[in-house]
Amino acid sequence: MPATTHRCWRGCARRAWCCPQPDGISHNPAEHTEPDDLVAGADVLLQTILTLDRMVLESDGLDR
Repeated sequence: MPATTHRCWRGCARRAWCCPQPDGISHNPAEHTEPDDLVAGADVLLQTILTLDRMVLESDGLDR
């Protein structure tokens, strides 16, 4: 995947979710995240997508 500074990402809204790392290690083969933290991070992403989808539907008058 290209870096977020790549020109194809210009003008595209983007966010990153970070899950806790017990040792603070990131972008390293030794990085480890507990399964429950991964599930919690995925749930945050899901809820964000559902909220944004609902906002788009409401703005288009399709929230029925």
